[in-house]
Amino acid sequence: MSKKKEKRTHKKSTSSSDPPLSPSSAANERNKFSNSGTEDPNAPGADTSLGDDYLRAFVLMPFGKKGKIPSANLQSGFFHLLIFALNDAFYQNYANQAVRSWRPIKLERADIGPDRSPDLLDNILRKIDKCHFCVVDITHDNLNVALEYGYALARDKFLIPVQRLTPDPEVEKHRNSDGDRPRISDLAGKLIHTVELARFVKSPLWNDLASAISTPHIIDTHHELFYNNKNKIHPFSTDSKATHTFLLSWLREISRAKEKSWRTIEELYREHIVRPLYKAFRPLYEKLESVGTEPEYDCTAYATREAAELSKVFGNASEVIRILTTNLDGLVRYVPDITRALQLPSLLKKLEILTLDPESEFVNARGTLIGKEIAPFRQEMKDGLGQFEEDLRKKFPTNVVIKTYSEFPTQITFFVDDDVFSAAVSVNHQSRNNIVFKVRLPRMGVAASFLQHWDTIWARAKVW
Repeated sequence: MSKKKEKRTHKKSTSSSDPPLSPSSAANERNKFSNSGTEDPNAPGADTSLGDDYLRAFVLMPFGKKGKIPSANLQSGFFHLLIFALNDAFYQNYANQAVRSWRPIKLERADIGPDRSPDLLDNILRKIDKCHFCVVDITHDNLNVALEYGYALARDKFLIPVQRLTPDPEVEKHRNSDGDRPRISDLAGKLIHTVELARFVKSPLWNDLASAISTPHIIDTHHELFYNNKNKIHPFSTDSKATHTFLLSWLREISRAKEKSWRTIEELYREHIVRPLYKAFRPLYEKLESVGTEPEYDCTAYATREAAELSKVFGNASEVIRILTTNLDGLVRYVPDITRALQLPSLLKKLEILTLDPESEFVNARGTLIGKEIAPFRQEMKDGLGQFEEDLRKKFPTNVVIKTYSEFPTQITFFVDDDVFSAAVSVNHQSRNNIVFKVRLPRMGVAASFLQHWDTIWARAKVW
């Protein structure tokens, strides 16, 4: 049986002017993730689980003196931009509840830093050994990057392949002869995160941006910067006037006078750098948590649906929502959130709903269990169905399917992408007021318990 634990409270700030964490508060925050009693996390080959106060990332990309390699200026600028982009992409996953915890990412390279050795290759291998994951820049054909990639693969490191679109003609000369297909054969068929650096380099603001993010303070202590600014950051889905990225937060510290320019930069950065990297972090998090192999694991428990923040969960769905319930009336409040997700082409693709037929014989039994008069209870169910029909199915006919079933209701379950929310069904209380458990589909036994049940009921149900 799965162990269940209380939800770690995560309250988003409602103002972009919230004060940063004090040093002592930041230390306390980091202590939540401390892994006392384990081996030194900085030792070569040490276990890199989710127990440290920050994630160490190593970037595999060609570096050199300006003018010595193709697009060296862009290489350096892209590295500094990655420092922010990786942290923003990870934090947005946390804000949208795609992952359960967040820590800043410290991005490292082998040719700088106080602990580097005289032997560059030795330094690279030690950095790979100690990191949690690697970012692989496959924009150029580069034998050194291929060697480092092979070593990281042998060390079972999570790899995020990145390809840059740039305006530099020198880049095209060194791009592999197969066009966009990477020469490293192991990358064939893998998700490659394509970022459009050209959008920045062509902007007259590029020089200001590159100068602002290349300071020694950023290089040496950026993971502390992100700890201290995390309460200022809001999900992308919130008010457009809010601060949505660590990059904007930092640029404001540099110069408030350039607010309009920084906003322009943030918009380009969000869409063309952060969003392409967003999908890398859920599988990274799952690898570090060793998801799917243990017969005993934790799940998250919420006292009510309100505590589970289903409004945010539905509004940020990126692939599919499946709702299995007895009465849609209790879910009408989430229609605006689901509508918002359906209206964004980059988000929700499909909404499938299974609800108990208001004329089913089991309505009488369920109504009696929760103390409802049967006729008003049936009408309440019909009203909920009607609202979902008018506000969702008719407006999004290619994305929304509603079916009704007649079996005895045994589950109330919401599938949102790879998350499963199961609401307890009880006597005397409607499930909307009961405890909710969240587990991930990759976890052992989850698909058999919930997804197979859904598939069976869906196959028997009738389209409304």
